Amino acid sequence: GTMTTIIRGQDNYKTRGGIKKRNHAGSTYNSNEEVTSREELLIIQQQNLDQEKEFRLKQARSRTLIRVQQGRSDVLDTLLYLTMDRPITNTDVDVFKGLEAMRFKVSLLEKLKDDVQFFKMQCVDDAEYWSLIDLLVNNMLEASTNTDPSVVEPDILQDAVNAMRSKTWEELQEMEDIMREKINNREVVDQEFWYCLLNKTQVYKVKAKLDQIHDSFLQKKLRQLPESDKATWQDKINNRQLLINIKERVRDTSRTSTPTQEPAASERSVPKRGVLYKQVGKLTDEDLLEMERSRTLLEDEQEYLLDHPVKSLYIDPNEELDYTPRKPLYFNTISRVVHWNGYNRAHYDADRLPPKQVQGYKFNIFLTELRDKTVTPRYVFEPCADTDYEILRFIPGPPYEDIAFKIVKRDWQKTRKFGYKNAFSNGVMQLWFNFKVYKFKQN
Repeated sequence: GTMTTIIRGQDNYKTRGGIKKRNHAGSTYNSNEEVTSREELLIIQQQNLDQEKEFRLKQARSRTLIRVQQGRSDVLDTLLYLTMDRPITNTDVDVFKGLEAMRFKVSLLEKLKDDVQFFKMQCVDDAEYWSLIDLLVNNMLEASTNTDPSVVEPDILQDAVNAMRSKTWEELQEMEDIMREKINNREVVDQEFWYCLLNKTQVYKVKAKLDQIHDSFLQKKLRQLPESDKATWQDKINNRQLLINIKERVRDTSRTSTPTQEPAASERSVPKRGVLYKQVGKLTDEDLLEMERSRTLLEDEQEYLLDHPVKSLYIDPNEELDYTPRKPLYFNTISRVVHWNGYNRAHYDADRLPPKQVQGYKFNIFLTELRDKTVTPRYVFEPCADTDYEILRFIPGPPYEDIAFKIVKRDWQKTRKFGYKNAFSNGVMQLWFNFKVYKFKQN
């Protein structure tokens, strides 16, 4: 009886073990089915997501095409239309015009950033283009919201920006390599200074690369045109390039001439506005800006770019406008000279020069698209937290926003003999002035 019980127990054990094994095998089978189902579901969901994004892209391109054809395109439309396989338009030639006008418009930049990131992910063939636009928009947003003072003196930063603007991508890359060497050198103490300049260099590298891509898009669109239309559009592109080439020619001339040499007449000659009107038709703000940049600056002059953020006085935030306000383009210079007054002659000499002082400013504000050309743009003064300075605000009128600059607070020489000019002509508001110089008397 005992042996029979043991055998039955073993059989029962084997039977229960067999059931366990079968149950385990079935469980594995069901688990594999679940994994396969989840994977298939994820694939289907991703396919649906991709189809939805593709649909959004097609819809965006369709809406852009309609707005461009109807002449009501916005900044994103112009950026997107350039990449589309569509006929060339005037917006293609000046594609970054609207983007540059969006400085300090945080809400518009944030919306544009979201749209640009979508196209960066979807437009694989143009990923580099959209990535560069994304970098540029992020930089503009950072500049619009950053309230921390720069670690670099404004004068030094201005000199650096002036140098970077006219550089090619390859030249900017060389500058960046030098800056990185400085940053990686532990013996260099002013690390923040080089980090600041490195950031500026990277921004101008983005702009230089975008110019190259822009040119490649234009040439692609030109190749698709009938032969009868190519010449007309090539002239438009050349006219835009003409203004840039003038700047480059003058810059190259200044490199080859020593400061004591008087440049030849052919090298000095830069077309005046009247001549340029005949050459390229009606000048835009961008044309006038490039023309002014092409002029050789005086020895004590340098470009002055640091505008002071202000809100326009005439724009009611609650009013619905039928246009998009934009900040005007400008080309300003600041002059600094050494004054050999009595104090400086007593304390300095030719080997140890006194510090330069601001002698004057030249403001050139470009306003070719003013709605009411019968109203002359004006300027007003506003107080500054630093009592040695004041805010000079220009009020152009629609569609332009106000623009302001922080200037030294001193008395002006308001006579033509000393370089004073206050005029508005041919779409340019000019305010040029020098400060009065007072003699220092020793006791």
